[in-house]
Amino acid sequence: MKHDSSNEVQRRKRTGDPNRLVSVIVTTHNRVPDMVLRAVASALAQTYHPVETVVVDDSDADYPLRDEVERAVRELSPNIAYVRNERSQGANAARNAGLRHAHGRCVAFLDDDDEWFPGKIERQVERLESEDVALVYCGCVVVDEPMGVEYVRRTKSLRGDVFCELLKGNFIGGTSGPLMRTQCVIDAGSFDELMESSQDYDLWLRIARRYPVAFVDEPLYVYHAHEGSHISKNVDAKIAGAERINEKYRAWVQRDKDVRYMRLRRLTPYYLQAYGRRRALWTWLSCARLRPARVLRNAKDLAMIVVGYDRYASAAARARKVLLGRDAVILRRRDAQG
Repeated sequence: MKHDSSNEVQRRKRTGDPNRLVSVIVTTHNRVPDMVLRAVASALAQTYHPVETVVVDDSDADYPLRDEVERAVRELSPNIAYVRNERSQGANAARNAGLRHAHGRCVAFLDDDDEWFPGKIERQVERLESEDVALVYCGCVVVDEPMGVEYVRRTKSLRGDVFCELLKGNFIGGTSGPLMRTQCVIDAGSFDELMESSQDYDLWLRIARRYPVAFVDEPLYVYHAHEGSHISKNVDAKIAGAERINEKYRAWVQRDKDVRYMRLRRLTPYYLQAYGRRRALWTWLSCARLRPARVLRNAKDLAMIVVGYDRYASAAARARKVLLGRDAVILRRRDAQG
């Protein structure tokens, strides 16, 4: 008879029924301990059981708070699996490393600056099982610290085969949102470690191309927008990510005018910031020729090119804050989905 190793026996005691186990992978890079603890604590507070938590520390080797972060996380729970890269390998490699340490039938990723409501995993597991899908996404609360507002981000409520619609734009959202079947993530190729941005979106596309998805029409996590270091603020990385997706799915982009219009339109503000008005204007003209009837969208993009990205973005942010208003600011009740 084959005997289980002591480590395997302990893992089974910790995680319970392997057929119900959900793996939570928290990746962190050069964050202060309090921020990482907020994310990990929200994973530990899930109403669904069993859950295993894997933390992958991908901080720089000389980051002075690495030991403090690890010590604080380990003090939260002795059952957390802590993976520490000797040197930073990038977000995609860190997520894939966490995936290799995951034992759950389903997996969810959590960025170190975001947090989950307690009922998130439970609500998504219910939907995943009832609709027999590979991925379940959800709404979120945005805490925009620079603007000083909180609001519920609205997104498309789509189910089933969503690939073509998803190619027009990432309505599934960021890494902290979806719950997925682990084997489907692996079969889809996991995270592409060559992607400089849009890593999550690229994976959602590959999953949606193979499998149906579903949606929980509730805000189940909190996305924190702050002044910290984000790949999403790197314009060159944004351009590289968007262009790589266009190249990966060239056949679909060329075949569908709506898809091509939306993919080009997405690049317009990036080109404006990186290369100036001339490049952005040529991209805008291509969009306008594809869909001349979309007068309002085309006019807004032209206005952005004329006044410049920074002035346009600043005006848009002020208008958005006014439109959100005091009534749009919500109080986060941590047991709302419990």
